[in-house]
Amino acid sequence: MSTPSALTTVAADPLDTSRIELVIGGMTLFWAFAYNIAALPLAAAGLLNPLIAGAAMALSSVFVVSNSLRLRRFQTGLTD
Repeated sequence: MSTPSALTTVAADPLDTSRIELVIGGMTLFWAFAYNIAALPLAAAGLLNPLIAGAAMALSSVFVVSNSLRLRRFQTGLTD
């Protein structure tokens, strides 16, 4: 059985990182679309209280930042 070379090990880590970034970015994009699809028609019809709209925007920002911070928990398999 052959062992993977150092080049193969190094090349696998960026692929894993990009996959995780794709998943987290997709979650963030889904939240943004869902928020805009729900809030824009309500705001255009005058049915959305500005206080609720502001709270939803703040919650959306917190969600995006917390999703971005999840990337910091990702650890590569390489050791020095």
